[in-house]
Amino acid sequence: MLAPLTARDAKPAAALHARCFDTPWKREDFRRFAEDAARPCITAWDGKRLSGFVVASLAADEGEILSLCVAPEYRRRGIGSALLERLREALIAHGTQAFFLEVNAQNHAATRLYERAGFQAVGKRPAYYQTSEGAQDALIMRLCLPAGS
Repeated sequence: MLAPLTARDAKPAAALHARCFDTPWKREDFRRFAEDAARPCITAWDGKRLSGFVVASLAADEGEILSLCVAPEYRRRGIGSALLERLREALIAHGTQAFFLEVNAQNHAATRLYERAGFQAVGKRPAYYQTSEGAQDALIMRLCLPAGS
């Protein structure tokens, strides 16, 4: 089930983010996201268990994906694609013309997910991510939405 992030989802969202990323966000971050209309957040649930989420930011007619996270045991089940599609619908309703993201260039599974959703690489940020394996480049990706959609 997909649903908007609420303040009560902050603790499981922070825990999931910590499982998936070297620099985790805090519970307070997710509480703020839940209360900020300029940061649409969508969660995916398997019963009472959080299986994934996406957090975005809106400014004028552009959006940016700040984080997309799917629990390792739920990957390759279409959850990431479903979250991206729901976010796309929300951004279209907001009047967004394009949205962007950065993804670790070494994260080939995530890059393929974004490419299947229609994103295209438009640039690179050298040594953008500081990971346990050292500095890694980020790909900048963009998806343009049809005019008048």
